[in-house]
Amino acid sequence: MPIVYFPVVIDGFAGCPLPFASYVQWRRRQLHLTIAQAAELSGLRFSDWYAIEAGWIPNNPNLLRSIAGTLETSMITIDLLADRQSQHTVA
Repeated sequence: MPIVYFPVVIDGFAGCPLPFASYVQWRRRQLHLTIAQAAELSGLRFSDWYAIEAGWIPNNPNLLRSIAGTLETSMITIDLLADRQSQHTVA
């Protein structure tokens, strides 16, 4: 994977109000996975994956690793997008 991949991915979702959620949904669709399939592959409940795509960011690093594995993406991408979203999300 080229080093330039990470900035391109991050910049592509930087303007989104929910960059982590948007990326998760975009990447899941790229892989032709349903929410149910992605949830099952990651070991999450359907409702948890749905919540992620609606804006919830799990604070458990193991869940984030599972999401990265399911989406066949790096933890760097997941961490950066989750961090960017959490900085702009009102609690």
